[in-house]
Amino acid sequence: METLTREQAVWAAGMGISIERARWLLECPKFTNGTIRATAQVRETSPDHHLVVVNGNLYFRINRAGLKVLERTPQDIGQARAYRDRRLVELGLKAAKV
Repeated sequence: METLTREQAVWAAGMGISIERARWLLECPKFTNGTIRATAQVRETSPDHHLVVVNGNLYFRINRAGLKVLERTPQDIGQARAYRDRRLVELGLKAAKV
């Protein structure tokens, strides 16, 4: 545990911080902001993500800022998923499988 200099102890007392707390703060890495960071939210995606049924037909749909896509896909769900994966790679939204 590092010791405080006299100036640091005087500053801590003036700020209303205990000596133990000031020592603890001295041990923190530089630029520590002290906020509690939320963990990244893990979202489960549906196997039919980006596929929608409109009037009984399957469509591939992406609605993002600067990118609006609505394309009719094959009506077989397996073929529609393959079409979706291929289009996501073509649009640069998914890495190609090697």
